[in-house]
Amino acid sequence: MRLDKWLWHARFFKSRTLAARYVEKSRCRIDGRVVAKPHATVLPGMVLTFALGPRVRVVRIVALGERRGPATEAQALYTEACIKCKYMDCVEVCPVDCFYEGENMLVINPDECIDCGVCEPECPPNAILPDTEKGLEQWLELNRSLSGDWPNITRKGEAPADADNFKDEKDKFKKYFSKEPGKR
Repeated sequence: MRLDKWLWHARFFKSRTLAARYVEKSRCRIDGRVVAKPHATVLPGMVLTFALGPRVRVVRIVALGERRGPATEAQALYTEACIKCKYMDCVEVCPVDCFYEGENMLVINPDECIDCGVCEPECPPNAILPDTEKGLEQWLELNRSLSGDWPNITRKGEAPADADNFKDEKDKFKKYFSKEPGKR
């Protein structure tokens, strides 16, 4: 697959033209070599390095998609374990900035998530799960709808001072859930 097409497929750029222009400015490396040709071939196993926004992205290509967007098989989403915790360690590692902040929890936009899995081990209360697990349909819809209303966050903020007190509590959705957006 062409590099510009892969960057567009993986949703790093909103159009293939933008991806091609970015590559032409020699702002991308494949396996450590500078690449200035949008038609450069990428294959699974290759490592792309490029600056996007304030961060340098290092991405290992695992597969070549047949369509643009996240995998339909699995997407990460937040569950009630995040409510009243909101540690935000996951935000720092996300390559596509698909996190959105509410008053007392975070959500992931499942349509933006590329299911890379790097956020899952970063979540102290293990609140991030793939949507392929049984019984998470309500969380998929909640993440999708709230990510449309809440502000996007790209940097780690401060966790609530009492987050550890709520980390292992059960039934947090009934007790504490708020639809209010974050105040950053």
